[in-house]
Amino acid sequence: MIRATTLVPLLLTLVQPALAQEPGPEAGKSFFDVVKPEDLKNFCIFRNEAYSIGAFSCEGRQANVCAGPNDPPPPGINNMGRAYWKPQKADQGCTQ
Repeated sequence: MIRATTLVPLLLTLVQPALAQEPGPEAGKSFFDVVKPEDLKNFCIFRNEAYSIGAFSCEGRQANVCAGPNDPPPPGINNMGRAYWKPQKADQGCTQ
């Protein structure tokens, strides 16, 4: 009990300066406000969220990896010079 009563005030003194910091100039802005339009081609977009090249996602049992704009797309897909979601085998971790 004595340890707890001395540990709590110590933790509060360490946390208080971190909470008192002012937010940076990017605070309150979304990803799309910060990234230049010409750089968006290097990100995959899903549900209005940006993912970097190499990001892995699962939608149901379908696995996808964010492929770069220079990666060859599968037949029938035109990536138009942008990053795109490339289907992968679902054995890479997509289980329900």
